[in-house]
Amino acid sequence: MRTNGSIISGETGTAYAYSIDKLQDRGRFFINPMDQVYEGQVIGEHTRQNDITVNVTKAKQLTNMRASGSDDKTSIAPAEGLHARRGARIHPGRRVCRGYAALDAPAQNPARRERPQARGEIAMDRFTLSLAVGAAAGALVAIPMIAQKASFRSCSAAFCTYLFAAVITFYSDLPYLPWWADGMGVALMTAIPAAIVGSGKESRPVPTLLNALLVGFLISVAERYLA
Repeated sequence: MRTNGSIISGETGTAYAYSIDKLQDRGRFFINPMDQVYEGQVIGEHTRQNDITVNVTKAKQLTNMRASGSDDKTSIAPAEGLHARRGARIHPGRRVCRGYAALDAPAQNPARRERPQARGEIAMDRFTLSLAVGAAAGALVAIPMIAQKASFRSCSAAFCTYLFAAVITFYSDLPYLPWWADGMGVALMTAIPAAIVGSGKESRPVPTLLNALLVGFLISVAERYLA
């Protein structure tokens, strides 16, 4: 039975002194500032039995000239090497190589392993999720149109409009807009042509644009909290 858990990196990038200093009370680190780390890497030994996931790639935000030199005051304990015996004690039954315990990041990283179970989410990649959200948004608009006996062309156009809007929202970041307005902006840009070229009895530009704002907001919320 092991007496100490592992400190695992939750991000890939460069380790900063600011982050390591704030986490020293959690245990002993095997890395130094400016070392490159990857997600799922064992970077330290926890003071308790459980494993924890931390972010050592977060740099201090410099807000003024005085704050820029504050990192000089940090006192970081020297990194300790993770030799084979210690690695076997922290991770019994697993091999140790290159000074670090070898871990499969998706399987061993507690954050990635527990998140779908904790939130009841279905693990899926970002593109699949964007298609699912787009299909739901398109159905939300198309079903009332079908109930109103709109033409098949209009219903399919509305469905495809919001399907594409969701995919674009998931993979874009509009400048000068808050996160909740990204989907609204994309939905408006895709819906405006349909509102302009609409003709006959099915031409309803104002409801079309209002629907775009509402559904675009819902797409933004889904992208924010599900992706």
